[in-house]
Amino acid sequence: MKNYIKILTLFFLFTANYTFAQSDVTIKNLEIPTAPALSILDETATIIETPKNIKALTTSLSNGIGNNVAVEFSPYLLFSTNKNFYDYNGFKVKNKKITEKGILGQASTNLSVSIASVRKDTISNIALGFRTNLLTVQNPKRKIIFMEADSIYEKEMRILMIKVDPDSLRTNREYIRLNRQFNKLLDSVASLNTKPLFSVDVAGAYTQFYSNNNYNSGNKGKVASWITLSYNKELSTKADGNSSYLSFYSIGRYIQDNRFFDEINNQIITRNFIDFGGKIEIDFGKLLFGYEYVSRINENDNYRSVGTIKYKLNKDIILNGGFGKNFENNENLVSFLGINWGFDLEKNTFSK
Repeated sequence: MKNYIKILTLFFLFTANYTFAQSDVTIKNLEIPTAPALSILDETATIIETPKNIKALTTSLSNGIGNNVAVEFSPYLLFSTNKNFYDYNGFKVKNKKITEKGILGQASTNLSVSIASVRKDTISNIALGFRTNLLTVQNPKRKIIFMEADSIYEKEMRILMIKVDPDSLRTNREYIRLNRQFNKLLDSVASLNTKPLFSVDVAGAYTQFYSNNNYNSGNKGKVASWITLSYNKELSTKADGNSSYLSFYSIGRYIQDNRFFDEINNQIITRNFIDFGGKIEIDFGKLLFGYEYVSRINENDNYRSVGTIKYKLNKDIILNGGFGKNFENNENLVSFLGINWGFDLEKNTFSK
């Protein structure tokens, strides 16, 4: 199965070369999250994330680097032939006015799909997952820049419609000036790594497990769905336009786990779990620190308590680490180490 995932990775990379062309605006500072298909198995440094504007294709490697691997991709970024810059950033243009999309506004543009392979002892797990955004309240700074860009764009259009000599030097100069100003503003938005003020994301995943690498031993593993709320408070803004943030998250998760064995009746049984928890994170740009606590409310003393650290080596590679207690590990301390690698498509462009 790991070979299949490698083939998928190569396929998406190959496809990407033909998907993005005809540049108008290039998105920058795309995120590199951990795939839901991997986090459902609780083998990652963090299980609480609400990424925005993820890269078109990412891979995640976690504990036991060679055994735990995931691929996540954005169908909108990879396959859409009509990508719109405003649409992708959570705004809609109607009657020449820019407004936020609201509930379900970015469900299709932010949708991502993932597949993962995790091997632990003699058990191999294959997982499929997805995530998307239901509601985003944008950072006011981002909306202001969009409004300014829209105003300049309208002036451009009016100049083009002026019934004067098309060779008029004055008209051409004004159009060129406005066009440069417009593109500069869109560049600012593309580079601006602003987090939304508030967001609501949903995700889900399904796993199948196999014993001793035997395909015929396959059984249904976990089925889970979860909702994550996040609030981001901007602390400071750097000279390059990027900001530091203090973020708060809350998560609710339902899990149906079919991996328990009843030794008395000699059969596999299903157990249902409900998890609630939260996370606090401080983001300095290249370095992030966080702490998450998730309680399994229908089981006493079963919880996850993990301190996390994330370091961005560069725009394409992120190191993740975690240390603490995981579910079903009694009081034993556990550590996590992961690498997320995103493929930055420089021709990832959008129409205005």
